[in-house]
Amino acid sequence: MTTQLNPNTMKHFSSFPKLLLFLFIILISILSKAQLAPNSYQLSKTLSVSGPNGYVQFGYINKSGKGTYGKIKVMAHNCDQLFISEYEFLGTYYASGDVDWIEILPKNSMDYNGIQNFALDVRLKSNTDVYELRLRRLNGGCTGETITLDIYIETNTGFTEQSIEGAATASSGGYLGNTAGWKFPVATTNFAKSTAGLFIDRLGNTSIGTTDNKGFKLAVEGSAIFKPKPGERVYIGDPGTGKTSLNLSVTAETNGYAVLESVESAGSSYGKLVINPFGGNVGVGTLYPTEKLSVDGNIRSRKVIVTQTGWSDYVFDLSYKLPSLDSVAAFVQENKHLPEVPSAATVIKEGLDVGEMQKLLLQKIEELTLYVIGLKKNDDKLQEENINLKKEIEKLKNK
Repeated sequence: MTTQLNPNTMKHFSSFPKLLLFLFIILISILSKAQLAPNSYQLSKTLSVSGPNGYVQFGYINKSGKGTYGKIKVMAHNCDQLFISEYEFLGTYYASGDVDWIEILPKNSMDYNGIQNFALDVRLKSNTDVYELRLRRLNGGCTGETITLDIYIETNTGFTEQSIEGAATASSGGYLGNTAGWKFPVATTNFAKSTAGLFIDRLGNTSIGTTDNKGFKLAVEGSAIFKPKPGERVYIGDPGTGKTSLNLSVTAETNGYAVLESVESAGSSYGKLVINPFGGNVGVGTLYPTEKLSVDGNIRSRKVIVTQTGWSDYVFDLSYKLPSLDSVAAFVQENKHLPEVPSAATVIKEGLDVGEMQKLLLQKIEELTLYVIGLKKNDDKLQEENINLKKEIEKLKNK
């Protein structure tokens, strides 16, 4: 661009030293040339292919080994309306195969009635090392109308203009990286179908080893490792003051313990740890828990509290029919265990209900207590009869 100064303007500078005037002219010339930054392009295209998926391929951006950046602004004149969309994409590609057309979601869009009217599609051609660009209709527009597209492009490499029209579809999302999400896949011979790599969508949801995060902030398909050093922790929740969190840690890198800790608030206020609050079983030392808690091994505890329904005090009720000792003796002789108490074979096969067994044992203790009380009464009666007999005998001797 050539800069010209108006003669009237020159009169105002007549008193300036010639050196300052020369520097001023140089500055104006530099600013005029800086109006259009390097690697910025402006072009106008028309799209005459009607209907959804009609496109115009308007050019390509050269691929850069450090990553290719493109910023594209489109002003489309369609159906007497102005549609404006802005797109950004980052090409992070390290494989040898092609990437077919990928739709880039708009970063900003000022479309009529909130409808995105055009999409930017990007395709990588590995044999030419370029990213091909096209604008594609998403809606039919006005019948028979030729659309005018004003396109502004910024890139960190170079751009070459094209004019190719047609009709086609494109894949949603993609592996090139865009404002819908930065994506960093691993190398593969068929890159467009790769499901491995790191994917971050525009909401910040991150996927590792899969393209589907299912709406979660982090989705990992495959093994993962967290390696806190002794004294460090992995927190689930906010570890700040007054916050509830779950902490994972190890006491030592070798010969240490793994720690799972619930904290109710920062400091030493430890909270409750709940496992399967809505159902399901927990196993310790077993892969197949059959109860709410299944432990294959020993348990050491200072105290065990069993909540029991019903207890054995009914034995002392006057209506309780205490089995005779003769019937108990006959049952034991035949079955080799007390009545109502499970046999050894049953315990080995089915295990032992601690609460129920405590109730049964107490029942037998209370029955034994009644037997002993009964024996004591009989003994007292015999003692009294014995004393009376002795008195009678003494009387007979003294006659």
